Amino acid sequence: MGLLIMLLHGSQMAHALQTNPDTSATHKQAHTFYTGAGYGSNLIYYGTSVSGNQPYYSAELLYSWKGGIWAGAGLFHLPGNQPFFSFIDLSAGYNYVFNKVFDAGFSISQYFGGQSLDTTFYSSYTFLSANLGIDWVLAYTSVSPGWMLAEENSFYLLLDNSHFFRTPVLGEKGNYFSFNPGISLMFGSYAWLTQIRRQGSGGGGGGGQGPGPGGTKAYYYTTTELREDFRLLDLQLGFPMAFNTKRLSLEFEPAYFFNFIEDENGGKNGQFYFTAGIFLKIN
Repeated sequence: MGLLIMLLHGSQMAHALQTNPDTSATHKQAHTFYTGAGYGSNLIYYGTSVSGNQPYYSAELLYSWKGGIWAGAGLFHLPGNQPFFSFIDLSAGYNYVFNKVFDAGFSISQYFGGQSLDTTFYSSYTFLSANLGIDWVLAYTSVSPGWMLAEENSFYLLLDNSHFFRTPVLGEKGNYFSFNPGISLMFGSYAWLTQIRRQGSGGGGGGGQGPGPGGTKAYYYTTTELREDFRLLDLQLGFPMAFNTKRLSLEFEPAYFFNFIEDENGGKNGQFYFTAGIFLKIN
C-alpha cells in the first residue's frame, strides 16, 4: 500500500491515495476500504503543533472508489484534552493519473478542534487544496497550493520532493519493505507587528521663525504597523518506511521539523518527532 504518514495535509490515510511511485499502481477495484491506528510524538498541522508538543493517538478510516474518488475520517486523541477525540479531520478528494510522469488531484477537508486546544486556528476551519505531481524517475515532486478558510483566509504553497524505493519481494507471500525519504517546504503569508520611528514637527509657543524659541521644532515618535509578506514558513525532512503485505502495512517515520518564523523570544524552533501506524486493507 505504501501509505504515507504525513501530517502536513489532511489525514494520514488520505495520503495513501495521493499518487507516488508506489500508489500509482493501485488496483482499480470498484470499492476499497482502509482502516488504521497510529501514534505520534507531536501533531503538527501547517507549521503549528496542535498537541502542544505532546504525543497523540489516532484512528482512521478511508474509502476509495476505483483509486480516484476518496473520502476519509481521522480521529485524534490528545492525552489530557477533552473531548476524547480532541481533533477531527473529515476529508474528500479526487486523484487522476495522466501518465507515468504527471498526476493531479484536489481535496477538501473540514477540521474540528476541541475547546482545550489552541483555537487560534484549530477551533474549526475548512481547507481546500490541489496538487500537481511530476515523476522525474530519480525524484517525485508535488506542488500543492492550499487555502485555509477561517475568520481570516490564508494561502499556502507546499513543495514536496521525495524518492521512493523498495526491496525485492520477500518470500512467496509478496511482502516487501518500502522507503520514501523526502523534503517538504511550506510557503505562506506571514503577518507581524513592527515599530517604526518617525519624525514630526510642530510650532513653538511664541512668535518668530527658525529653530530657536517660538519656531518650528522637530520631534520623533514611534508607531506600530502591521506588515505582511509571502515567505518560507517551515521545512520538514522525513524518512517514511514501511513493511507491506497484501493487506497490512506497518509504518514508521522519523522526521525533523524547522520553523523559520521567530517565536515570542526571538528564536526559531527546530525539533525531531516521529509517527508510527498500522493500516489494514479491508477488501
